[in-house]
Amino acid sequence: MHEKRSKEAFLNHNRLFAEKEKQLQSLRTRLDQLKFELENKEKVVNVAEANNDVPRNLYGELLEENQSLKSQLQSYDNKFKKLESEIEKKIEFYHKRSEQAALNHREANTDIVRKLFRESLIEQGVLVEENQSLKSQFQSYDNKLKQLEYEVEIETKANIIDLKEDVEDDILDQQD
Repeated sequence: MHEKRSKEAFLNHNRLFAEKEKQLQSLRTRLDQLKFELENKEKVVNVAEANNDVPRNLYGELLEENQSLKSQLQSYDNKFKKLESEIEKKIEFYHKRSEQAALNHREANTDIVRKLFRESLIEQGVLVEENQSLKSQFQSYDNKLKQLEYEVEIETKANIIDLKEDVEDDILDQQD
């Protein structure tokens, strides 16, 4: 009788061992699946991060172009001031020669200044418009970049939560 109980206990133990072995194999399979899913999710995140680099690089280019436009505008402003200074010197020179000659030269120089000023204003207006356009593009790309970063962060968090829930569910299923 003792031998029969021992044999039953041994068979019962073998059966339980086989069941646990199957459960363990099932858990390993599920773990492999989860690892595969995690790798795929990481690839998606990597692609999203790579997509963020494009607006970031464009942002840098826009900043450089904006700086270049500011430099050009400053250059035009300096040229205009230099021209004003040269005209003032010429006016003083002609004033010393004669009142009438100075008056004639002032009128001519004033016309030149007006013409140069108009040209400068036109160029400045073009630069201001281009700068405004670049600022708008920059703002648009900045907003897109922030949105992409937000979406990547939310999706990454959601993926992590989903994976944790899947693992917890699998563990609970295996324990039952």
